[in-house]
Amino acid sequence: MDDAFTACIYENANVCKEANGVAWQQLSKIDEHQ
Repeated sequence: MDDAFTACIYENANVCKEANGVAWQQLSKIDEHQ
């Protein structure tokens, strides 16, 4: 589940940021821990 979102971020950062909104912020925090 996280991997799918991570791929989305790296491949389509701007699109995913606008589409996911809050989810983007949460995943950004997760990415920092990895």
